[in-house]
Parts: sequence; structure tokens; C-alpha cells
Amino acid sequence: MKNYTIARKLDNFREIASRAIHDYVELHDHPYGRITITDVYVDHDYDFLDITVSAERDGASLAKFLAPLASKIRMMIG
Repeated sequence: MKNYTIARKLDNFREIASRAIHDYVELHDHPYGRITITDVYVDHDYDFLDITVSAERDGASLAKFLAPLASKIRMMIG
């Protein structure tokens, strides 16, 4: 049961992050092409959330481009 709950929470976190990234990308010109969430990890206490993203092009600077979203996603997740 616990694994199911964690999986559901991860899906919810992925959905929230996906919406935030989509909205941000729509408002900003960028050279990255398609941006994809490739992994979501949360520790067992829900104190740490890690979202891994990838892009079709120029992925080296993708983290810098998406950095302003970190606090927004943090607030949305609660």
C-alpha cells in the first residue's frame, strides 16, 4: 500500500511540474525543442524532490533556463 501511495504522489508531482514547465515554455522563446520530464524522485520523508528534465537540443543550459520555476513548483506542491 505504501508503494502505491508513493507512486500516486510521484505522478501528482510529475503532473504539477509538467504543467508549470509547459506554461513557462509557452511564454519564453528557447532553443531547446521539446522539453521532457524524464524522472521524478522523492525521498521517503517527502523532504526532497528531484525532477530530471531533458531537451532535444542544447540541454547543457536547460537547468539555467528552468531555474526560475523551482520556487513556483515548490509552492504548487506545498
